[in-house]
Amino acid sequence: MRAAIVAMFLLPAVAHAQAPGPNRAAVAPPRDQVARAGTAIIRGRITAADTGRALRWASVSLSGPGIVRARTVLTDDQGRYEFKDLTAGSFSLSVGKPGFVRLSYGQTRSFQSGRPLVLLDKQVLENVDFNLPRGGAIIGRVYDELGDAAANMTVEAMRSRYADGRRRLSPSGQSAVTNDLGEFRIYGLQPGEYYVSVTMRFPGGDVETPGSGFAPSYYPGTTNPGEARRIAVDIGQTIANADVQLSPVKLATVSGVIVDAEGRPFSSASLNLLQNGPSYDRGVSFTEANGDGSFKFSGVPPGKYSIDVSPSGTSPGASGMRLFEPITVDGGDVAGLRVGPRPMSGARGRIVLDPANAAVNIRDLHISTAPVDPDEFRSFWADAKINPALEFDLPVLGGLMMLTADSLPAGWTLKDVRLEGTDVTDRGIEFKAGEKVAGIEVELTTRGPKVRGSVRDAKDKPLDDYTVLFFSQRKERWSDRRGRYFAAARPDQAGQFAVNTLPPGDYYAVALEYVDQDQAADPDFLDRFTGAATRVSLGEGEVRTVELKITAP
Repeated sequence: MRAAIVAMFLLPAVAHAQAPGPNRAAVAPPRDQVARAGTAIIRGRITAADTGRALRWASVSLSGPGIVRARTVLTDDQGRYEFKDLTAGSFSLSVGKPGFVRLSYGQTRSFQSGRPLVLLDKQVLENVDFNLPRGGAIIGRVYDELGDAAANMTVEAMRSRYADGRRRLSPSGQSAVTNDLGEFRIYGLQPGEYYVSVTMRFPGGDVETPGSGFAPSYYPGTTNPGEARRIAVDIGQTIANADVQLSPVKLATVSGVIVDAEGRPFSSASLNLLQNGPSYDRGVSFTEANGDGSFKFSGVPPGKYSIDVSPSGTSPGASGMRLFEPITVDGGDVAGLRVGPRPMSGARGRIVLDPANAAVNIRDLHISTAPVDPDEFRSFWADAKINPALEFDLPVLGGLMMLTADSLPAGWTLKDVRLEGTDVTDRGIEFKAGEKVAGIEVELTTRGPKVRGSVRDAKDKPLDDYTVLFFSQRKERWSDRRGRYFAAARPDQAGQFAVNTLPPGDYYAVALEYVDQDQAADPDFLDRFTGAATRVSLGEGEVRTVELKITAP
């Protein structure tokens, strides 16, 4: 199948951007030459790969410098789009339309990362065109143990992914709901392999339901995700008869009361029931507490769940409340839950900038936590409150947690995390319930290693379409859930790659013709290339140029 995917995407997939003048190679300008006001433009046209017909109302999204949230425009009757007033820098561009495969700029194969689109001040990039292939589809029928149609069931196409330090089944973003005949159609799929999952649509609140229902199931009819059968979908192909038989289970009710720190019922609170499956965690039912603080979820099949509690008028972590209450449903009703504030831990410290005189907007700084153990359910998230002195206060669940720096401004990376002067970046901090850990320093830097380079083929000819992977020479770091010691890069219009997010250390570097982004960080995948990889040592503040040869898969 992979050869077919390559052929389809390479024939008309994405036209290269044209830079002004005879030289098409776009190079990022020095920082002091970047215009303060946006003066650049990107234009293009979206067509169907099979017919060449212009695609009206295709959704084109752009993210990059100066864009807080992705900018999105819809194509006109001629399939054309335009982004104006852009600053110089590196951008990400993607296009989608129902029934077609969503593509990123520079993507030539399924589940491949896009390429950066480098834009110069006052530059007009014309003909940034996309030919969208038709998406594949999976159709089938869901029925119960008696052969009767199961209507109003949620059906999802899922993929096996390596993320957060473990492999899991995760939704691909495509889903459907069965009709009155139990039929479903999931469409717009990229070529690849999928698993089909079916779950009940919860009635929500305290709606009375029958005492029996259906367990989450997978094609062709198993409740064990390890026994699910993969379905291979080719370009524009429709896979029929992906029927799923459901297994009956006893349904339960989950009920209790929400109380405040003094044990008084919360008269106003929202509750979300999350299903903690072997693959992912998702909200399945929502209700509001009654005036006496009581609540009830009905029609809950066996499984592990968490109740997300949001008292009205409070924000996550603001009152020290533990927002998630883990429960297990084994077929019997779960009653008498008393959900209320529990002692939380806290992290208090300051952000240190390197260089110390750097200017940064505190709204661009985000400090949060993640469990060191990748299998531990991440049942709480909060962003640190940061004051103008760069001091932060962060509510934390108890346990061994790592502090992480998320969505930092361009050019900034996490250097290290220190507790009373000791480096705890990777080993984490033990937080005890009801206690705050002070004396934490989170150092951010613009002086991390910077790697630039290019890739050549076996005949020493330069390549302009490839993926470069950098990963630590220490295998125990391959499962770091933050991906701190891993980086993947695709080339810009000039065929050059750039990696700016790695901390100093010793790395393997390998250039591959194609990498599935969902598998790239899998330790089993990385282990295949250690023998052929180039060894690269990166020092603090070092700027390296690395020339690589393409490696056979």
